[in-house]
Amino acid sequence: MAILSGVGMHEVKMFNPIMPGDVLAVDAWWCELKQSKSKPDKAFASIKCKVSNQRGEAVIEYGYRYLLACRGK
Repeated sequence: MAILSGVGMHEVKMFNPIMPGDVLAVDAWWCELKQSKSKPDKAFASIKCKVSNQRGEAVIEYGYRYLLACRGK
């Protein structure tokens, strides 16, 4: 598979401000993969991300959707 395009962001939640000197950590994971029924050589995938500061406090959570090229059935 290869990423063809970013489709957009979704589910954005902001919790705490980021301050100068903060150290940020990002956890990201793939959470969805759906092959297109009309174009089997394409699929949509979603990734979710959670960003926290050095105190372990959530700063922001968000998701991205991507259009992928894949092998057809």
